[in-house]
Amino acid sequence: AQSTPPVLASVRDVQVHTASGRTILNIDSLELHEREVVLLVGDNGSGKTTLLNVLAGVQGLRKPAQRHISANVLTGLVWQSPQYQIFSTSVASEVALRTDNQEVRERELTALGLCNLTERHPLTLSEGQKRRLICAATWAAEPDIVLMDEPFAGQDSANIERQLARIQRLIDEHNSCIVLSTHDVRGVMDMVTRVIYLEQGRIVRDTRTN
Repeated sequence: AQSTPPVLASVRDVQVHTASGRTILNIDSLELHEREVVLLVGDNGSGKTTLLNVLAGVQGLRKPAQRHISANVLTGLVWQSPQYQIFSTSVASEVALRTDNQEVRERELTALGLCNLTERHPLTLSEGQKRRLICAATWAAEPDIVLMDEPFAGQDSANIERQLARIQRLIDEHNSCIVLSTHDVRGVMDMVTRVIYLEQGRIVRDTRTN
């Protein structure tokens, strides 16, 4: 029998509520493994973004909730609104925040079609370019777990192909686990190994596709 890949992260007994007390996420147990490509599916408000934030460690949790990340595992998060992740004054320096390796920085910017924009202020870019910049910066750190919320919004097919190629490299070279929420599944379904269906904050189905 085929062995299960190593677990990179897990969450248990997670409940997240709004200020008014409405439950927006209720997860009994979830594990993420090496080399998985996990697609989160659900209506708006089903808990997809909140689950990504929980997995990234940016969502506060109350006991008895547990979030466990395996030793030396690096997590990268690409938010739906890229402007909230821009901290620098040029495209080149934004990626430099994540890695000191000049070769890696140039590789990621070239791969995502941004190499001719290195001196531009990130906030002057188009929405699609901003998203690709945040992806380039996140992927330059070579994370073991990549969490992405609508990374393909505003992208044409050619740029989605660029992103998918870099995602595949992370899987091939670093055994990374990819978790994404996207309404645009062009090309993505060929890579997906697992689909998690969310409804009113609960996982109602967790299906492996191959």
